[in-house]
Amino acid sequence: MNCPECNSTDTLFSKKKQTYICEDCDHRWSAAKEFIAMRIFISYGHDEYIPFARQLAKELKERKHEVWFDEERLKPGGDWELYIEEGLDWISEARQNARMLLIMTPYSIRRPDGYCLNEIARALDNRLKIVPVMLVWATPPLSMCRLQYLDLQNSNNKRTITETFVNDFEKIYKALEDSKYLDNEGSTSQLVYQLEPLDFSADLILNQTYFTGRKWVFKEIEEWLKDENASRLFWITGVPGIGKTAIATQLIQKYPFISAFHICKKGHSEKASPQRTVCTLAYQLSTQLPDYRDILSGIDIKKELDRCNEVALFDVLIAQPLNHEIKHPGHTMVILIDGLDEASHDGKNEIARFIASEFEKLPQWLRIIITSRPDNEVLMPLQAFNPWVLASQSDKNQTDIDEYIDKRLGAFKSKDLYGQVKDTLIKNAEGVFLYIKHVCDEIDKGRLQFEKPNQFPKGLGSIFQQYFENKFPDKQYYRQSIRPALQLIAAAYSPLNQDEINDVLGWNSDDFYDFKQDIGSFIIENSENKVVPFHASLFDWLEDETKAGLYWINSKVGDMLFSTKGSDLKNEKYFISFMPKHYIRAEENEKFIHLFNDRDFISNRQLQLSTYEFFLHYFTELKEFYDSTNIDLISKIYSNEVFQSILLEFRSYLFDMQYYANLKNSGFSEFLELNKNLSLEFKKSLMSYYYINLDYNKVASNPIVDYTDMEVSNLKGELLDKYGSSFNLIGVCNRIIGNLSKAAIYLEKSIEWAENSNDLHTASVVRGNLARVESLSLNIEKAEVILLKGIDLINEIKNDHKESLDQFKELHLHNGCTYILAELYLNLKRPDKAKEKLDIIGSFYENPQNIDRYWERYLYTLAWYAVQKMDIAQARKYLDMITESQDDSSNAIKLPYFQAIFYWFSSIMEDDKSMLNLALEKSKEARRLLYENNNIEFYTEAEVLYDILCNRCNQKAEESFCDLSNFEPWMKLKFDLFISLESEYMKSKQSFKA
Repeated sequence: MNCPECNSTDTLFSKKKQTYICEDCDHRWSAAKEFIAMRIFISYGHDEYIPFARQLAKELKERKHEVWFDEERLKPGGDWELYIEEGLDWISEARQNARMLLIMTPYSIRRPDGYCLNEIARALDNRLKIVPVMLVWATPPLSMCRLQYLDLQNSNNKRTITETFVNDFEKIYKALEDSKYLDNEGSTSQLVYQLEPLDFSADLILNQTYFTGRKWVFKEIEEWLKDENASRLFWITGVPGIGKTAIATQLIQKYPFISAFHICKKGHSEKASPQRTVCTLAYQLSTQLPDYRDILSGIDIKKELDRCNEVALFDVLIAQPLNHEIKHPGHTMVILIDGLDEASHDGKNEIARFIASEFEKLPQWLRIIITSRPDNEVLMPLQAFNPWVLASQSDKNQTDIDEYIDKRLGAFKSKDLYGQVKDTLIKNAEGVFLYIKHVCDEIDKGRLQFEKPNQFPKGLGSIFQQYFENKFPDKQYYRQSIRPALQLIAAAYSPLNQDEINDVLGWNSDDFYDFKQDIGSFIIENSENKVVPFHASLFDWLEDETKAGLYWINSKVGDMLFSTKGSDLKNEKYFISFMPKHYIRAEENEKFIHLFNDRDFISNRQLQLSTYEFFLHYFTELKEFYDSTNIDLISKIYSNEVFQSILLEFRSYLFDMQYYANLKNSGFSEFLELNKNLSLEFKKSLMSYYYINLDYNKVASNPIVDYTDMEVSNLKGELLDKYGSSFNLIGVCNRIIGNLSKAAIYLEKSIEWAENSNDLHTASVVRGNLARVESLSLNIEKAEVILLKGIDLINEIKNDHKESLDQFKELHLHNGCTYILAELYLNLKRPDKAKEKLDIIGSFYENPQNIDRYWERYLYTLAWYAVQKMDIAQARKYLDMITESQDDSSNAIKLPYFQAIFYWFSSIMEDDKSMLNLALEKSKEARRLLYENNNIEFYTEAEVLYDILCNRCNQKAEESFCDLSNFEPWMKLKFDLFISLESEYMKSKQSFKA
């Protein structure tokens, strides 16, 4: 751009100010924006708000834009639907400068019969840009829930036009020109930013145009919704291509009871991820439930994504808010999951397993519809539910196919051959809609001749076979120019774009263009510019050597193609996420090891992924690598400084999330046995690994840190600082296995270290652990003093950090001394004093976002409190909550112990001997589990309970599994407590009878 003043070519352009600047004469001038006329389709309801739409059309025309406004075009007796289709086709011709302007009112987007819904569906099919304007509040259709809308609910121009319309129009005009003008600060935008819901607009296309029939399916679903006693899960199964996704899309677009949806996609890691599913469903539900949206807006979602696995995330973001915070909406709402089978990978379907374990936690007014093929990966997790089969040969399905053919080939109805063509189509289709759609498409495009039905392909597989034979008669060309790209697409863990394919294959844009032209409509670029198959059945056929024959593809070759280019592409987004998996499948072991030992690669991954996602990838890949190789190879990773630095940096996170258990399953213990020459700092961090894997003796006997028991009492200065952070864990492990005096020494030194370091948090936590040692030794008064001092430290921390201490951090503090003091009071049979402390913990758990790894421990204690208050029904409620959580942590091993207590005292109140026998069986199970898991501290209580129950059932008790002499005072206290409670229950029962 030359300067208009001095004609200099040394000019700069300020993008922010949209201004040119001459570097020679400093002249500044605005960038004149070239006017480009837009084609605008106005979609509106034929309701009381027509004046607004009419005036909008007029203003746009005066600005020299081309406008399709059906009120001006419809003629008496004309085909209204045809005019609408013509309008959408007209603006599609200028797609880059085309807009659909959607005026949202309750009438215009009502479901299921709002005609604007059809226009939206066609616009999505044509990949048109939609600009929504909320004139009067109406729940946005789910198909466009990710779109930001322009809020004009406060407009004065809804039914009559006033002078203020110019302001409304300017806002709309800016939104038409610039999508960034729409709300980017409101709660909806913030939820999009935090939850990053998946965009399914590309998956919703190609499924609505010409949709017909299926009324019997929708009627079945409506009857299911009316039946209060029906299963809360409606599961539609059927063969590939029968139209499950088309039905799902119609439900999403048209039926108001669908409140959220997720579409699984084969080969798409995010659309097969339970965590991404939770985020997407949460966002969509927020667009349908304003109260729920407000709750989500108050949660630090990014923090939850960092620290929560999918089960915890589901609980925090969906289950807890919907159960406890949201009022019944007054009607049944439904979550829809389409193509569940496409989320299967390596013989597993994580989303199906997740649904099976977590769905029942949702409120009764929320149900779920699933569509899938009847594959084992889905059938096994969902075996408790009965699938509803969409039978391809049923009369109703055949009638729908008949109706669809008439709609698609209506222009040929007058031809003599029509009946023969229709019969041939129906026979060849074998009930599969996808076949009919494809053949009709080919007839429309002139690639199949209507007059030659004998040349129609026979079945879906025959379509693929016929196409590939016709398109690729030169087999060598197919092998060199087509098959590599197909193998690459089949191997990909997430859809690739053109550049990624070109990078791996060494192609240029011309090569990719040729590939697209050759493969035709079977491989498409979706609205995200990702390259995907038009239907999953294509790759089912291609990857089956017996069916595809010469056109067979091997996805493992795709992995090898990825691995060949991996080192050149390690900084690109797709490769950062998935390259290690390709190396594993391609058996490129040394490349995998090199990548995992590459500091830059690991750092890039950490920047790209949340902490949770990073470790999910990391440990999954380590396990897959270990399973496919041997300990010698994975040792090259474990002994590398990159791996060791990760464990050092994230040891607290790995401890809280119990990720150390994943390492054990990947040969890490075996590695440690073989490798003694590890850095002292790294060895020190391994205490948490042994603790999580219940190997308390390894920590307690202290082979990790190079000092003896005698030296502990003399540690001072630098030596104390060096090891102080380890003393707490060593002390706890000694306590658990019964070395109480040794435990006390380590814990006292840990307190000394923490206080010298002014680490009040650690000092408080360790005081709680020391108090438990004193309790086990029956130094009860000393234990109480230690705990009260620990609570003073908590209050001091609160006062010093009023601004930065959030609820979750404060809960973490109270889960130390406050909690242990409550346990102490219960063991002294002082439940009311215990309740005071439990109420402090409970006040934090009222916020679902604060649910942490201590939640179940809290429920156990509430159950024990309820037993002491003789409230058996409440005790059962708490134990049921624990059972439903299906927790697999160390807390799970305590459940039989508390169940035994519950059944024992229930047997007294209900005078039921069978419950007493059940209590005995549970106590046997408890003592076995606790011993096997090396928790001797808690095993002592189970042993006392078992002895008493054996006595009550007139059975001889078995010998203890280990020496419990160090715990004798504590066991005496627990015995007295149980006998005292039993006496009170007996008196209460006799009083009740009297």
